[in-house]
Amino acid sequence: MTTDSYQRLIPFEGVFNFRDLGGYQTRDSRTVKWRSIFRSGELHGLTEGDMIRLREELRLATVIDLRNSEELELSGTGLISEFGVRYHNLPLSQSGPEARVRVQESTNMAEIYFDFLEQPWFGPRIVTALAIIAESENHPVVFHCSAGKDRTGIMSAVILSLLGVPDETIVEDYALTNQYMEGLMNRMNSDPERAERARRYPRHVYDAAPESIEAVLTRLQDEFGSVSGYVKAHGGDDALFRRLEDALLDSFVAGSSDDTGQRRA
Repeated sequence: MTTDSYQRLIPFEGVFNFRDLGGYQTRDSRTVKWRSIFRSGELHGLTEGDMIRLREELRLATVIDLRNSEELELSGTGLISEFGVRYHNLPLSQSGPEARVRVQESTNMAEIYFDFLEQPWFGPRIVTALAIIAESENHPVVFHCSAGKDRTGIMSAVILSLLGVPDETIVEDYALTNQYMEGLMNRMNSDPERAERARRYPRHVYDAAPESIEAVLTRLQDEFGSVSGYVKAHGGDDALFRRLEDALLDSFVAGSSDDTGQRRA
């Protein structure tokens, strides 16, 4: 099967913004494997039909849930808890009124992202998630938060950067969420309780402006020398990076004489 036949956005009945991170090319012309790692919005809305697709088409093995305890209490995990996948909850945001106020008083998403990065538990949880993703036995794997935009966006940026994907591609992947926010907002507005909560937050909370993730990449570069420097500062190492590459990058180099345009097993 050629990579041209793969879709990046995978539509489901009850989940928005479920996307494949495969197909992106690295600086050394390798390619992220298709159908190995996915990013998504929350999964608790999965229908029975969605579950069949996850099981039979995607053969999902692992879920990394980046939502906090408040979100889990509100929405739960839905049918995914009955699916038999490996499930890990690694919250990348705080719950409670103080955290909500910080978001409500923010003027752009970069402020919120910087607040995430400054939390002492944030980096170590990123490293824990990377260690799970680096094990091929956990594939295919999906990581998700609520909208699949912010915590998921930072997680995606870290993974793709460690694999050697250029920053401009990382920014483009982040901004793709804008194409799917209308469906998410429509779903949110159909629930009066969720619509009321949504109105408490500023408009930029529902945008995936490219400059938001650009600011994260710049900050990590300025403070740690690189994204890999940030990961190392919080417990990662070169062995972890090699495992990620082995698990997520195709073995052939795009454009080489051995590149047939086909996936390899």
